[in-house]
Amino acid sequence: MPFYKKHHLKAVQQTQDFFAQAKRWQSIAISLTLQNVVIARH
Repeated sequence: MPFYKKHHLKAVQQTQDFFAQAKRWQSIAISLTLQNVVIARH
């Protein structure tokens, strides 16, 4: 496998990991925000 091809696959993998992590943080942030809203209403 050529070097550039291997490097490209690694970059794609890192990008996918990054987006997966960003989505996880987003869902955590949303759930925390919803909890705060519920607490604030009571």
